Amino acid sequence: MMSRFRGLHPTEWVVFAGGAFVILAEYFGLFFGLPMHDEAFYVVPALLTSIGGQPFFNEMFFQQTCFLLYEPLMAAWYALFGTTGIMLFARHLFFFLQIFTLVVT
Repeated sequence: MMSRFRGLHPTEWVVFAGGAFVILAEYFGLFFGLPMHDEAFYVVPALLTSIGGQPFFNEMFFQQTCFLLYEPLMAAWYALFGTTGIMLFARHLFFFLQIFTLVVT
């Protein structure tokens, strides 16, 4: 792996270091940042089915189908820790999805 980085041009090192800085800043922002979107809306429908709610009955949005993908993870978190730290857990899920997408593409 290191042999691939040995022959990089200095400007490529700057781009690589800048990308690493952005990823680290994004990760540390999970703990201190305040998102500008409705973050609770992405957590509550998945959590609602964990505590006895019925999909497409309590919430009538067709976008709710994506919540069913990560509902098992939210249910496991809720079973282990309750609602303590659930927003931070959801932020980590989203962050690792972004990193996975970066690596795959």
